[in-house]
Amino acid sequence: MIGNARTADEQDHAFLATGAGMLDLGTLGGQYSYAYGINNYGQVVGNSQTATGQAHCFLYSGGVMSDIGTLGGAGCFAAAINDAGQVTGVSSGSTGGRAFIYNGRTMTDLGTLGGSTSAGKAINQAGQVVGVARTANNEQHGFIYTGTRMVDMGTLGGTSSTPTAINIKGQVVGNSTLANGVKQPFFYSNGIMVNLNTVLPQLSNIDPARIYLNDAGQIAGTGTINGQQRAFLLTPTP
Repeated sequence: MIGNARTADEQDHAFLATGAGMLDLGTLGGQYSYAYGINNYGQVVGNSQTATGQAHCFLYSGGVMSDIGTLGGAGCFAAAINDAGQVTGVSSGSTGGRAFIYNGRTMTDLGTLGGSTSAGKAINQAGQVVGVARTANNEQHGFIYTGTRMVDMGTLGGTSSTPTAINIKGQVVGNSTLANGVKQPFFYSNGIMVNLNTVLPQLSNIDPARIYLNDAGQIAGTGTINGQQRAFLLTPTP
């Protein structure tokens, strides 16, 4: 478990909860650090203030917090890490904030969907990244990056979509607006985005901000079932 906590001198520090208690991960020389992702090997990513006051991405591994740099700008935000130690997030560069993937040695700019900015949100064990990017007409669309190029995931008919999780199969969940601007939860697989509120007639009003996906393709969340709000688990059939 990771999180952030106040120190005795009222500074925010990232922590890692272990069997021995709460471990202060420290900072990159500045006053604060925030943890946002952890893998199965206890490696943690987030961002921290440096001694010069900049906000840089960090990787905590083997008891050491390391600065993984930026894309040339002053800021970096690391959102997620997989078991191979690959990291994604957003970093500032010469052309604005860009989604990146870090492979333990170098940070690669993933580009955009024709607009000016992008940001990585999640990464699976195969190194596929999902996030958001601006299109040429300045809409925010979800993207999936599979190692060669950034693919526009589209929307549910509106102007925006935001993926929040990706599994080992490359399946994605998140939220998107309809043509009327209403936000809905989606499931994306093999290039097709489906509104989860239309999958089962007895399930509706799914909370689009809290959709969870595992590597088996199961989807969990909260919604209305038979007129009552309930937690649910959707399991794919063979």
